[in-house]
Amino acid sequence: MALNANVSHQQKLLPLRQDVRFLGELLGRVLIHQEGRSLFDTEERIRKLAIRVRRQGRRADEASLRTRLGGLDVATATKVVRAFSVYFQLVNVAEENHRLRRKRHYESLPGFHPARGSIDDVIHRLSTAQVRAQELAEQLERLSIILVLTAHPTQALPPTVLAKHRQIWDRLLQREVMRPTPKEEQRIVQGLYEEIMSLWQTDELRSHHPTPEDEVEHGLYYLSSILYDALPDTMLEFQAEAQRVYRQPLPCRPMIRFGSWIGGDKDGNPHVTHQTVRWALVRYRQAILAKYLDSLEQLKTKLTHSDQLCRMHPAFLRMVRNGRRSFPALAESLDARYPHQPYAQQLTIMSHRLRHMLRHPTSTEDAYLSADELQQDLARIRQSLAFHQADPIAKSAVAKLALQVDLFRFCFARLDVRDHSRRHLDAFAELVTLQGLCGSDPRTMPEDHRQSLLTTLLAQPTYVDLLRGASPQTQEVLRTFKVMGEHLEQVDPEAIDGYIISMTHQPSDVLIALWFCQQADLFRRTSVGWRSAVHIIPLFEGIEDLRRAHETMATLYDHPAYQHHLKSRGNLQQIQLGYSDSNKDGGFFTANWELYQAQRRLHALATAHRVKLQLFHGRGGTIGRGGGPLHQTIVAQPAGTVQGRIKITEQGEVVAAKYANPMMAMRNLELVLSAVLEATLLTPKPATRLPEWEQVMEQLSQEAYGAYRSAVYEDVDFVRYFEQATPIDIISEFRIGSRPSRRNTSKRIEDLRAIPWVFSWVQGRHVLPGWFPFGRAVARFCACHRSGLRVLQQLYEDFPWFHVMVDFIQTSLSMADMRIALTYAGLVKPASLGRRIFRAVESEYRATRQAVLSITRQRELLDQNYVLQNAIRLRNPYLDPISLLQARLLGQRRNRQGTRPASPRLRRGELDRALALTINGIAAGMRHTG
Repeated sequence: MALNANVSHQQKLLPLRQDVRFLGELLGRVLIHQEGRSLFDTEERIRKLAIRVRRQGRRADEASLRTRLGGLDVATATKVVRAFSVYFQLVNVAEENHRLRRKRHYESLPGFHPARGSIDDVIHRLSTAQVRAQELAEQLERLSIILVLTAHPTQALPPTVLAKHRQIWDRLLQREVMRPTPKEEQRIVQGLYEEIMSLWQTDELRSHHPTPEDEVEHGLYYLSSILYDALPDTMLEFQAEAQRVYRQPLPCRPMIRFGSWIGGDKDGNPHVTHQTVRWALVRYRQAILAKYLDSLEQLKTKLTHSDQLCRMHPAFLRMVRNGRRSFPALAESLDARYPHQPYAQQLTIMSHRLRHMLRHPTSTEDAYLSADELQQDLARIRQSLAFHQADPIAKSAVAKLALQVDLFRFCFARLDVRDHSRRHLDAFAELVTLQGLCGSDPRTMPEDHRQSLLTTLLAQPTYVDLLRGASPQTQEVLRTFKVMGEHLEQVDPEAIDGYIISMTHQPSDVLIALWFCQQADLFRRTSVGWRSAVHIIPLFEGIEDLRRAHETMATLYDHPAYQHHLKSRGNLQQIQLGYSDSNKDGGFFTANWELYQAQRRLHALATAHRVKLQLFHGRGGTIGRGGGPLHQTIVAQPAGTVQGRIKITEQGEVVAAKYANPMMAMRNLELVLSAVLEATLLTPKPATRLPEWEQVMEQLSQEAYGAYRSAVYEDVDFVRYFEQATPIDIISEFRIGSRPSRRNTSKRIEDLRAIPWVFSWVQGRHVLPGWFPFGRAVARFCACHRSGLRVLQQLYEDFPWFHVMVDFIQTSLSMADMRIALTYAGLVKPASLGRRIFRAVESEYRATRQAVLSITRQRELLDQNYVLQNAIRLRNPYLDPISLLQARLLGQRRNRQGTRPASPRLRRGELDRALALTINGIAAGMRHTG
């Protein structure tokens, strides 16, 4: 039976293999044409030898591979690395194309065969579960899914290369869909060959660190070119399918919105200032206004209806007349350009108002005062079109633009601004001391004294010139709040969603942020009550902070000033949970268990205080930072904690992977939407044995936490191993993002950002943050419980959260490779230190692997996921040469070994370039950075 299943999987993967072989052959032609037969032959010998090593496992072949790689000069090694790296980039594009091929295949089958997680699937399941149309409509009204683009430095490839990938994908899709004639096929193949040649000749390394402005433009690329259409198309597809199944119209509303940290994330990034925040807010506004102008121009070509032939609605005609009176200079040209075309005339007036907003951001004259005003104009156009039986046009092009305005408003993506709690505390302490508002330093106060001080200040606000005499650091904190207040007051009250406090430890961290909001008039008393302009969002990241998060929030919910803030925000509280730093702090299993527990406690607390809770999941790209299949993750959340409201970060390479093209974007958007609906409306009641299961998880977590802290934090040599057995030194210098890899100059693991921590372990093939030390925890649990293994096996079958965690662990184990990791361990000095810690890591790897195989009842990792298992096996032989070359080059760079070149500077530059390319290659091969 398993054999038949594998044969079926192989048949499904056959078109993908054909695409990969086809693209590989084109790349080979490019290599021969560009670099000569010699380089191509060298690359092919290395490739075939690496495949033989993986398949046959003979030590002689491995020694031969290492010798051949060791004999390459740096220039040749660089080209070989690039060849494998570009190959992986092409494989990734082919895999994206294949996923869409499979989706189209399911949709083309006779009968009903929806893909899991699709819109068709979830609506069918809702209907089968007897979720009534009225119940679904009510839930859709409350639904709030926010996907937040971030600029975390995990996108190894620059936008120029990503654009090439899109062009290659477009041609592959054309080849797939149009069933070309021989001549058309020849043209497509030639076009692909030229695109791959262009990709080969495009440098994938940045010449400089991207600025925050560069990162904003990169985010806008996805918003403008992909999501502006993909998001409303997904919403409209959902509406159409729901109407088909339920046989009655359901409202189409903005169930998913996009937010952004790009340009607003100040935490640890000195390049993001209050001026950056101001610029980013204006730039997002300019970008969406430009898209609306394009859409209005396109509508103008459709709505050429003549008032000589159509009887238009009186309310619409009245709107046109009012517009002509309001803009007399414009009205003179309307009749000449669009005689008897009221729709074209009205669209021209609307464009005029939007252009004025582009040129004069703070001016209200001639401008739309809100996105709702633009919506009203579009609604009158739709009403009039339906009035003269042109409703198909009203329901397509005009309805889509109306939905786009509802989704993106005048800000495209609502900005979150973020900074560290310590910066807030330092600035607050300086200001209250300067102004004589406090007799002692708030930084040294007990927490209850600091809360008491803040309670007084918030209840009796003192508005003074806080910038006078303040340090530049403190002025920067306050000016950021001032910029937020000015933009929300003068330009767009919807442009900012929230202010995030990184490393929230205690209630005063949140109250200090509220005090700064008060000083900037973001939080103030008005004639009709208190007004708070933005959400205040605590971010709980460390293990202890997660354990105390409910206590922190309980204090805030009972605080009088915070109650005023919450009431102004509709009693909606966003709380962010950090997956990255919690993993670095306590290890994979404990971090995820504490996140699970924190969600349950926070939800129960919010319910008791009648607060609407929206949990904000700060997930990264890799499993070690909360990544992994999002649909599975959402469905496995604690029962009852989603309730139709969720906010999630989309970081780095995840954005490129999910939103590289419109069809991929729509597939990922429907996965998120279906998962939230499933977790909200289809989640079964909690199992009666849930408390017993949670007790088992707590025991496993305690064992894992102790083992992790002992190995990573209590072993003084572990940080030295990390610094030498991974390319962290190169990653810290690599021009990936605008933000530094460390919060300060400290070498402690605590002060290293979670992203380079995970990125480095992935590059060194340990992948430690995704599995360590689960095996030891399982072994100790089973040693204490005679039937421990059977209990865990049953939990894997019955407890969705544990099932997902074990599957994530086995994915990480499959991506790790101790044979290659040993090579990196060989770089550690003294060698005895490297051997000691590597033996401990390898031993834990074997124990974790065995634990997972026993729990899942498999012979090999991922036996139950043939597609992923096969993909990893096929990629490994192509990854190994890049990893071995990276380790060799790291050693040369660190030791300054090798033949002294004529120009030492050139030598160092060559090494750095080669190493940077290996980082790109491994990231592309493993589809993971940080």
